[in-house]
Parts: sequence; structure tokens; C-alpha cells
Amino acid sequence: MLKLVTCKTRFLGQTCDWVSMQVSRKHAEKEVETFNAYFDTVPKKEQQLFWGGKKADISSYERCNRCGGSYKKFKKATQKEIPFGSTISPIIDRKE
Repeated sequence: MLKLVTCKTRFLGQTCDWVSMQVSRKHAEKEVETFNAYFDTVPKKEQQLFWGGKKADISSYERCNRCGGSYKKFKKATQKEIPFGSTISPIIDRKE
């Protein structure tokens, strides 16, 4: 079941409220491993062009995509906090 959460980090004088979906650390680690295996097959020029020449790492699943706040600052989202048509990124479950 998809669990949506919002970032409760203070950001620019207000609560961030960026919506993300919770994933397990194990799931995040598998996604990083899968991406990095693919990354290694891409020519260096394209690695640089599309991803700045950097492989994925688990830290991107540990922080908010908007404000950089910790995954531990996320709380269960209410329907009111989830904008229609929003893009939702993954974040590690704060309980892990």
C-alpha cells in the first residue's frame, strides 16, 4: 500500500510540506544498486550530461527533494496536503 508523507522541516520561515512516498531502506538500496548498474553501461559523455557524472547513493532517499530536510522529519500526509497532479518522490520510512 502506498504511504504518502509530508516534510515537516522548517524552510524559508514555514513548514516545507513537500509530499513524498515512503519506501523501505531495503527498497531504496535496491533502486540505487539497479540504477548504478545501468549507469555503468552508459558512455561517460552521457553520464556527465544526464547525471552530472555521479552515481546514485542512498542519501537521496534520506532527504527532502525540496528543502533537504531529514527523512525523520516526515509525517503521514493528509488528503488536503496532496496537490492534484503532483509528482511524488520516494523517501525512506522514518521508522527505519
